[in-house]
Amino acid sequence: MIYTVTLNPAIDVVFELSDSWRIGKINRANNEAASVGGKGINVSRVLKALKRDSIALGLIGGYAGDAIEKDLKLENIKSDFVRVKGGATRVNVKILHQGNTNEETQINAPGPIISHEDIMNLAKKLAKIKKDDIVIISGGMPKTLSLNLFDNFLKFISSRKAYIVVDLFGAPLLKVLKYKPFLVNLNEEELADTLFTQIKNEDDCVRGAKRLLKMGARNVVVMRGANGAVLVNDDLTMKAKALKVEVKNTIGAGDSLLAGLVDEYIRTRSFDLAIKKGIAVAAATVCSEGLADEKSIAEAMKLMK
Repeated sequence: MIYTVTLNPAIDVVFELSDSWRIGKINRANNEAASVGGKGINVSRVLKALKRDSIALGLIGGYAGDAIEKDLKLENIKSDFVRVKGGATRVNVKILHQGNTNEETQINAPGPIISHEDIMNLAKKLAKIKKDDIVIISGGMPKTLSLNLFDNFLKFISSRKAYIVVDLFGAPLLKVLKYKPFLVNLNEEELADTLFTQIKNEDDCVRGAKRLLKMGARNVVVMRGANGAVLVNDDLTMKAKALKVEVKNTIGAGDSLLAGLVDEYIRTRSFDLAIKKGIAVAAATVCSEGLADEKSIAEAMKLMK
């Protein structure tokens, strides 16, 4: 079974504004949309489109938490969240700039206060995981969650002998590395922030990924947007080009790549096929108004051949 863990989920409200919008003035959106957000939740949703079951876990609270549970139930995605007492699930605002679909402005709320009891309750829900299950920990951490408490949570998961997959960066990622995660997924900017270095090109990505391997990661994927992605482990370095598609949306592209990669690796145990599948599923999201669905994935897979 695949378990996705979103420690700081959100409701994402997206507005599309013209290029003439102004700070400090009333601006009217051309389009608006609201959706359940959170990187781990997005991974579960794309896995569903790939006909791969998962269970979405995480920490939720308030009316926004209610909305998350309701939406996932309507989408037939299994969930098992912990309800926190320290506030409501965050609401994020994303602004898409009309005429430049590659550019977006994000305003992300901090999220609720997370207690020791909340994390212990989440750990209890993961007590059922067993060897060879996959636990995907994806997305930012609440500011109120201490790294020491997060470390205890990781130690528990590691003790279950499951495959740990993470889409994290910075201090949280450095905490994970000592538990030798099966896969680390991050983008160029996040890699630079984690290693306190500059990432200017593909070679820098490979060098940075190899540093993460030395620190404990078993496989590292660095996403490069329109330049594709690289996958590095002790035995190989793979470079995958992005598909040329019309860009309509970049939100969730990285989550889609991760879902496609995990799905294909489970199916074939081939990293070559897995990274290509991940690139295709990411492209399916990029050329869609929302996350990739079965139809857009099928079309993107044709372009990969």
